[in-house]
Amino acid sequence: MNGNSKYKWLLFVIISILLIGRVTIAEDEEPVPSSLYGPDDHITILHSNNFDKKVYNQKKVFFVEFFSSWCGACIGYAETYKQLAKQLLQWKHVVEIAAVDCADNQNLKLCREHNVQAFPTLKYFKYMSTNANDGVDYRGNAHNLNGVPLDIAEFVYNDWIYQKPVEWPSFQTSD
Repeated sequence: MNGNSKYKWLLFVIISILLIGRVTIAEDEEPVPSSLYGPDDHITILHSNNFDKKVYNQKKVFFVEFFSSWCGACIGYAETYKQLAKQLLQWKHVVEIAAVDCADNQNLKLCREHNVQAFPTLKYFKYMSTNANDGVDYRGNAHNLNGVPLDIAEFVYNDWIYQKPVEWPSFQTSD
């Protein structure tokens, strides 16, 4: 072999080893989903570039799941959250169901600002919220598809009592 042939052969061997190594790694690892929710799930995907604009100073409330796409509990909860979004779809003009993937590097600061310390974390943002401090941790049973909408309705009712949003249906009873 001349010098040029040896160089080509060595280059071929190195590239082959690198490619085989990559294939082996790819076969051994589970792919990490970019998100647990898609466009058909009726869940607004929030991230660091749109959170403030979509959530703050809005004439509706937001129920937001802060999750991590690699988290087993979050993956297990995703179907329940999708069902919740579907249940509350008729209230979309008052209650927006949304989610933030804290595993996405661009959202790390956002998740820290909202004091997310465990996954999933659910927060309620009132009508005309202005900052992270307006997010209230949801402490109910997040897996109870009968109870969560009632808890959200109670949050909404309290917002209506204190803020009287004219855009919302009236909760006033007629005497």
